[in-house]
Amino acid sequence: MSESAVAMRYAKALYELAREGGKTGGVLEDLAGLKAAFDSDLERFAGLMHPRMDTKRKDAILTEHFLVGRDPSVSNLMRLLIKHRRESVLKDFFRVYLEIHEQNEGILRVEVETATRMEPSVAQSVRQQIADVTGKKVVLEARTVPGILGGMRLRVGSHLLDGSTQRRLERIERGLRKVPVES
Repeated sequence: MSESAVAMRYAKALYELAREGGKTGGVLEDLAGLKAAFDSDLERFAGLMHPRMDTKRKDAILTEHFLVGRDPSVSNLMRLLIKHRRESVLKDFFRVYLEIHEQNEGILRVEVETATRMEPSVAQSVRQQIADVTGKKVVLEARTVPGILGGMRLRVGSHLLDGSTQRRLERIERGLRKVPVES
């Protein structure tokens, strides 16, 4: 079974457990905090990922440095991953859990690329228009990409809506190349 499939299985199980307990938001916050703790303590995290380190030592590091104050379901799942030597799925696990949470909570994540920094009022307008069309809560992630010249590109999952000036100019160019030129 691939690591992504394993991560999906564990993420679904944790989400269902959290949903049954009415604490999906709290578990998401705990996972975000845990991921941030891993990212800020790369040396200890690397120890958890090391294949030769004893699982008891890994469990001790996990418990002492990363699981203090965490929801018991999060702590238990992390210990289970360590016990079964599934540490390698952690990166995918965090991403997959977030996707499952957002899907079940009606949240749509949209990446917006613009040539210049997007003003907050424009971002709010774009967010509201997408929410009106989709009926979902929209989380916008804005990025500046000078190469698109103007306009914007929206990415929702694997779908790209390209309304950039660069794209429009490319379409005009292709259209002009199709026009026969008489001498």
